[in-house]
Amino acid sequence: MRKVSRVFLITTLVAALVGAFGVSAWAQINVTFRVNTATVPDTLKENHVVQIRGAVNGQTGAILPDGKTIDWGSSSELILQNVGGDYWEITFQMYPEDTLRYKFWAGFTTTEGVNYNTGWEANIVDADGLGGQDRSFISGQSDTVVALQFYNGTGQTQDQFWRPYALKPDSVAVFFRVNVAGVIESGRFNPDTEGPLGVRGNPGTSGGALDWGATRLITNESQNTDFWSGVIYFPKDSLTLGEQQKYKFFIENDDQGGWEDNIGDRIFVYSNNLVNVTMDTTLHWVYFNDQKPTGKTPVTSDLVFRVNVQALEGIGVFDRGVGDAVGVIGVNGWSVPDNLINLNFNALLSEWSATEPVTRIPGETIYYKYFLVWDSSRVNPQSPNFIPGLDNLSNGWEEPGLFGGSNRTLVFEGTAQQSPEGDYGQDIQFFNGVPPQGVITDPIEVTWNVDMRPATNAAINFDPLFDPAQDSVFIEFDGSLFALTQGLEYSGPGARIKLEDADGDTIYSVTLTLQTPTWYMNGFRITYFHQGVAYTNGGGVDPGRRYYRYVYPLSVDDQGNVTWPGQFTFALVEWKPGATLDYEDPPNLFQPVSIGDEPDVAVRKFDLFQNYPNPFNPSTTIRYQVARAAKVELQIYNVRGQLVKTLVNAKQNAGRYTLVWNGTNDAGVPVSSGIYFLTMKAGDFRKVQKMTLLK
Repeated sequence: MRKVSRVFLITTLVAALVGAFGVSAWAQINVTFRVNTATVPDTLKENHVVQIRGAVNGQTGAILPDGKTIDWGSSSELILQNVGGDYWEITFQMYPEDTLRYKFWAGFTTTEGVNYNTGWEANIVDADGLGGQDRSFISGQSDTVVALQFYNGTGQTQDQFWRPYALKPDSVAVFFRVNVAGVIESGRFNPDTEGPLGVRGNPGTSGGALDWGATRLITNESQNTDFWSGVIYFPKDSLTLGEQQKYKFFIENDDQGGWEDNIGDRIFVYSNNLVNVTMDTTLHWVYFNDQKPTGKTPVTSDLVFRVNVQALEGIGVFDRGVGDAVGVIGVNGWSVPDNLINLNFNALLSEWSATEPVTRIPGETIYYKYFLVWDSSRVNPQSPNFIPGLDNLSNGWEEPGLFGGSNRTLVFEGTAQQSPEGDYGQDIQFFNGVPPQGVITDPIEVTWNVDMRPATNAAINFDPLFDPAQDSVFIEFDGSLFALTQGLEYSGPGARIKLEDADGDTIYSVTLTLQTPTWYMNGFRITYFHQGVAYTNGGGVDPGRRYYRYVYPLSVDDQGNVTWPGQFTFALVEWKPGATLDYEDPPNLFQPVSIGDEPDVAVRKFDLFQNYPNPFNPSTTIRYQVARAAKVELQIYNVRGQLVKTLVNAKQNAGRYTLVWNGTNDAGVPVSSGIYFLTMKAGDFRKVQKMTLLK
């Protein structure tokens, strides 16, 4: 008998099986499906369910090669995973040349569909011409990634690969979607009498597709009045990869100003995928104002606002006798004067107050600010009441440094009467967060130090990089009453102070003897000029829209009398792009502090004093003195000897200096509890103090 090889037997067996059962008895391929659910007419979230339901070769309950089961019911195991926003994906196995008929199903669970057609998408004209009302896919001989599909929530029959926007070779289509259920519930928006709704945004980065002063309208979705959506086309040749696009939703014909006013600017980034239109160009839906529906019933409560403006009077920018007044803005909208709540002066308590009935849902956050209503004579150069540098009467916005310049907040309780929490543990609030004892009347020399090295780093700075060899640097006060006290303008080019880099270390400094009276808070941004063009950081409405720095007192006695230093150096400022600037916590001038140091004693030696308070949380005051002009380095190290923060690295004149460490590292990130070492170097002088941060 002839011996038959094992290879021959296996080959013959494989050929026989292929002939009897076809290639699918052995081969299998991977298939990837991707679906965009921006067109689901309900509040589908990332933790909800998107399924493929259907049949293979007409067989429901079919078992695929990887063991998954597909059918037309909730037991289908083809459940897609959310990979960001409206984007869902799944990879499963099929045999070649099999036919899959299917639809997408969306639900809150596998058994509870969204509030549209019990979860089922509308009918489809399949891409393979098989007829019927379902999608189709016929597998080939190799792994396949199926083109992006959109859930059909239109209520009309659509082609299998339809999109809610047109693909244009010269444009990028961006699909916007917003849910207004929360603001309808609270009474903030009535679609029967207000609207339509749309998008506004930065025209410079959008190629003019958006505009802060004009609304690009979107439409109310017919199946669900809570959603408004629409497409805006951005000119592709005007977009820059990596650039941020700022925008907000806006309600037309709205008596509260129209804006989403409880949040900062919304942002998306022009990614490579977006600009080249190779992926999803939809923005995941959001709630207008980030306000979610609660299911609660709005109630009416009297809100009592009380504010003290004695610090304004102390620096000479407010006088009730010439007609100046105060209001509250934001509670009923941000349009001045339409939405302004006028406050009345209480002579007995030396405060301004008002009671305003407000209807809201308990738990809702109310955003507001105080607003100066200056008399018209304040901008009349011929009037004795004229305030130099104040160019118009719309500049009365409060800039409370204790909130990083952002809005004040009040969580609505729904009680019969409610008052906002006072500042610094007091029973009243202070305009700009500055109490009366925050006014400085004695001469004081202050120094700002700005580290511009991050502006030279392409990984940090998106604008044209700062060039120390030719560019100039300025502190720019913006909406600053402090600037008015220094003979500067309220904002703009006339509110700038130039800094210098004497030793070429890219840390720029300026020292000023302040005109008094002034106050201990100043908020500012940094502007540098590169090839004649100004680049300024900060802005927006969120905390960190400006740097905020404070002069810290030498002492505060039990009666609230404050002793200020004759010289003071603010904590080092680091250049940061955008509107996430760091800001200090203000010193509490209602808390007695005594350091036992006579401010008028001549400085005869270098010294670094113990910080106070110590232990501390979250900030502490640091004092040191310089006997003669010298390069001073003040740095903080952790117990491992690693540099945590550089507070000072500059030449300083003889004198006493006070600054504050707010418990952050050089990157602006809060450090953990523990022991830290404060070191001072000046000439041959060296000294170390131990500090303890407790959280």
